[in-house]
Amino acid sequence: MTITVDEINDPDRFDPKHWVRSVRLSNVARDTAYLLPPSLLDWLPEKHLARFVVDIVGQLDLSELITCYGGGGKQPYHPAM
Repeated sequence: MTITVDEINDPDRFDPKHWVRSVRLSNVARDTAYLLPPSLLDWLPEKHLARFVVDIVGQLDLSELITCYGGGGKQPYHPAM
């Protein structure tokens, strides 16, 4: 794909704020039940380290990671993943 100078100077096409608004992230649904395999949370003991990590990540402000994503490629996973 070739990009011309006029396209780079087009604020509607190359404005980073425009990119942020167009970002579509895959949802985080850790409690989703599956037929095969069962929910991953069912496989982990109640005191497993992974559950602790999920809880800590759930408390973080990930908005800065979301807003700085430049787009491109396939639909990204949410930063909480």
